[in-house]
Amino acid sequence: MDKLVDERHYVNMGPAVWAYIWLVKKRMQSGNDFVVTFREIGDTYGVTPRGVMKWMERLERNGYIKTKNLYHFGKKYHVNGL
Repeated sequence: MDKLVDERHYVNMGPAVWAYIWLVKKRMQSGNDFVVTFREIGDTYGVTPRGVMKWMERLERNGYIKTKNLYHFGKKYHVNGL
């Protein structure tokens, strides 16, 4: 965990850190990759689905998560390093 707490990650994640924390918690509970909606994360933090989508794009762009498009079912998420 100490490797995540440095300036580089602060700059790369910005406010998307909240989505990352949510995803890590969900991954620890489920034990597998999972499907989630932007609304589900947004409801936790009072953020619009559009705002969460931007967070997720930022996390994926910086290598913190991987996604698999499931077309009309949404996206499946994998948290890298877990």
